[in-house]
This record gives sequence, C-alpha cells and structure tokens, in this order.
Amino acid sequence: MRSHSEMMKLIFSKAEDERILLVTQEGSRNSNEADAFSDYDITYFVEDIDTFDDTFIEDFGEIMILQKPEAMACLKHAKTYLMMFQDGNRIDLKIAPLWDLETYLHEENVHVLLDKRNLCLQKDYINHTYEIEMLSYSDALACINEFYWISLYVLKGILRHDLLYANYYFTHICMEECLKMMSFDIQLQHQEKLKLGKCYKRIFEYIDHRDHELMNKWFHTASTLEMGEALLSCMYLFKSYAKDAFSRSGWTMPKEVDRVERYISKKLSKK
Repeated sequence: MRSHSEMMKLIFSKAEDERILLVTQEGSRNSNEADAFSDYDITYFVEDIDTFDDTFIEDFGEIMILQKPEAMACLKHAKTYLMMFQDGNRIDLKIAPLWDLETYLHEENVHVLLDKRNLCLQKDYINHTYEIEMLSYSDALACINEFYWISLYVLKGILRHDLLYANYYFTHICMEECLKMMSFDIQLQHQEKLKLGKCYKRIFEYIDHRDHELMNKWFHTASTLEMGEALLSCMYLFKSYAKDAFSRSGWTMPKEVDRVERYISKKLSKK
C-alpha cells in the first residue's frame, strides 16, 4: 500500500498540469481522525473541464474499481472519479470549474493544498457538516411519529418470522430516527455546537455505559428473539431521550408514544 506521503506526492505531481489552478482536499484527511482506510477527497479546479477526459486518471495507479457518479450538489458541473486502487488506497477525485468555487467553499470542510493564483483568502474553510440537527417542535413530533409507525413494521416482521423485512425497517429507519433524537437531546445538554461525525460515530462519547450496552443489542438480530430485544432496547432509548429533549424544550410528549409502546411490548411478551 502506498504511503500517505507517496499519495500526496502523486496528487501534487498531477497538479503540475498548467490547466489546474487550485487543489483542495475535503473529508477526514483534514483532521487527526485519518487512518489507512481514509479516502483522499481531492478537487482540482480548472477553467475548462472539457479539456479533461478519462485519460487524466491513468497515472494514479492500477484501479481495482471505478465509479463516475453524478457530481455532488455544490459542484454541479464537475467530473467525478471515485477510484479504489489495487493497493487499497482510494481517491475521490473531482475536476471542477472555477465558477463553482464560491459555493463549494461554503458547503464543504475544505483545506487548500495548492493555490496558483491566490484565489482563496484562507487555507481552511469550515462549515456545518455533521453538526447535530436541531429539531423544531414539528420536526420532533415527526421524528416520534416516524419512529413508532415504523416500529410497528418491525413488529410485524418479527411476528411473521420475516427477519429480512424486520431488519430492513429497523436498520434503515428506526435506528436512524433514534440516533437523531438521541443526538438532539445530547446537543441540548451542551453549550457548544457538537459534531458526532459521519453515521453518528462519536455518539458513544456522550452516552453512559448502560445506554451503550442497550445500543449493542441493535447489532444482534439474527433471530426473532434477538430482533424483539433490539426493538425494545431501541424503543427504550428513543423514549428516554425524547422525554428529556421535550422536557428541556418545554414541549409535551404525544400520547401515541405510550400507546404504541404498550401494544408492541404486549405482542412481544406473548410471542
């Protein structure tokens, strides 16, 4: 596997192309959280992207697999190459027009690696990526409604012994809504703005051991019994953090919470 210094040398060497005027980096490589699995999120800004074609990426290394998705929202006109190399390194490369630069700097956490024309006023641009979502009263009610509505789908899958169905709704929706509510309450407890990272990966720094143990049940769902325990643990955590968040905000919890919780608990106890 090529080292970090080797990868950066390669990235800078490609930037010697006179068409490239600015090189920036986004993502975890801009922080102290980077490890051997971290991608190199690199953007080359140019005046005319039409002068670039797929041959430009040939020198980056032997590619294991390549994707060329639609450009990201803030770089609507960019050419995007997601490259996973045979040595395990990955570069997410974008070739973008200069006219998208201002929007990009406002929407991404950016470190400027090379600026040939002094186009940027600073080296680092920090935005609100991965900041905890602060919920309005209507947002919080919608979160509660979605969580308990979909919990009934999970219950149905358990009672039918349809684990694929139950796991799908539990993982994709119930867990997400629970993490959203937990993070909202965590943010309400702190004065400074918190960032829990991608996929809420730092949430364990802000919860106690008991809640951590309950969350561990979410990842043991290979039987209907385990699936039921996962659902109950998720419901317990959701209700606990929702009650605290609503109390801190001076809001009233909706009655549907207790009604659905009693129904699901009763059904699972008879299983």
